[in-house]
Order: sequence, then C-alpha cells, then structure tokens
Amino acid sequence: MNKGTYQATQGMVFEAMRMDIIANNLANLNSTGFKRSQLHVTSFEGHLNQVAPPQVDTTPPDRPKDTKLPTAMVARYHIDLQEGAIHQTREPLDLAIKGSGFFGVLDHEGSISYTRDGAFTLNDQGDLVTQTGLPVLDLDEQPLNIGTVSQIAIDENGKVFVDQQLIGQLLVKDFPADSLQQTGHNLFRILGSENNDSGGPATDFKIVQGFLESSNANPIREMVRMIETLRNFQGYQKTIQAFNDSVQQINETARS
Repeated sequence: MNKGTYQATQGMVFEAMRMDIIANNLANLNSTGFKRSQLHVTSFEGHLNQVAPPQVDTTPPDRPKDTKLPTAMVARYHIDLQEGAIHQTREPLDLAIKGSGFFGVLDHEGSISYTRDGAFTLNDQGDLVTQTGLPVLDLDEQPLNIGTVSQIAIDENGKVFVDQQLIGQLLVKDFPADSLQQTGHNLFRILGSENNDSGGPATDFKIVQGFLESSNANPIREMVRMIETLRNFQGYQKTIQAFNDSVQQINETARS
C-alpha cells in the first residue's frame, strides 16, 4: 500500500469513528445531563509530545528511509463538559448541578460511577436511586436512604433534610474531562482507576432542587458536523479510487 492510499484509508476510518460519535450525540439530545463527545485527531509525533516526559526526544530521525514511512495519526475521544441548560420540573427529587461536578452512584458492578443525570426517585426500601435503579451515594460512599418522605429539602451543597432533619449529604465529585470514560446509560467511569478513587470533592457547584440539566448537544451543530464528516469520507473514497486508477494505468502501460 502506498503512502497516499494508506493516509486516505486512515482518514476514512477516523471519519467513520467521528460519524458514530455524532450519531450518539444526536441520539442523546433529550437525555438528562448528557455530555457530548468529539474526536480529536493528531499526528503520532504530536501525541508523543503530549504524553512523553519532557526529557524524551520524540522527533523522528532525519533519515531518508524514515521519511518514506506513512504518517501515523492518533485519534482521541474528548468529552465536552460544558453545562447544559437548566429547566424547572418542580419535582422534589429532580436535582441539577450548576457548575462542575458529578453525582456518585453505585453501579451494577459494585463500583462507583458518576453522572450529571439528577432525575432521581425512591425505591421500595426508601433509597434514593437513578431511573435505572442505581443507588445514589452520600459523602461516605454509601447508599442514601431517605425512608418514608413527607417533606424533603436539598440545599445547594447537597445536604438532604427530611422533615427538617439532616440525614446526609450527596457525594459530588469533580474530574478533568480527559480522565473520564463514558460507559453508557449516562454514566462515567474514571480512566486508569480500578477503585474509582481519582478526582476530588467538587467545590465550584450549586445543587438546585426541582430542576434538571438538559443535554449539551446542539442538534444544528451536530447535523452540520455530520454533513462535513460525510463529505470528508466521500473525499477520501475518491482519493483512493484515483490512486487505484493511476496504478491500473501504470500496469496497463507496462504490459503494452
């Protein structure tokens, strides 16, 4: 495979990956607290410069045989943590985070996952849970049990009061975007941490009761990106076809 064909094929792969991400963003336009993703593509050399220690020389050797090698590219997922619009529901168990941070929940594997989806409810045992039944955690990383509710109030710091009595405080943690991994169902896990003990308590946030956060994916921008991605993919296809036609002409000329 010549260099041009290799690079065009690589471009098609990345555009296909980008299309999958855009489709997922569009599918979650109405998902509470959803955070859109995007694909960043950089050269392998540039990627090494970002992840390697400063004392490591990542400059390719200046030799003719090395310059003939195809340029390697690296694709990385990026999660956009920009806050979505906040809308009122007046439901006492609907919570939105203004600012940075994620609610801690106990996932089906018994580990801690994180979400911005604050559409909570109560299960039969009186535990505060997500719409999929995952227990919402308190500061001690234990399921928050509210019990029989007659009046519930949650302040901006996440302190939970039942009948004016403090029963606990919600676990709200903050993480840099590059340390998060989407795992489906509007949940995030922490990369490189089996125990999910990375990050720290969120400080720049305020919880508002009776509100929910909308998805931060914009349908118009996503559709524009989808059209651009499709055109890029088609452009790479035409490039590969042009290379193949050129090779075929050379072979026919050589045989004649």
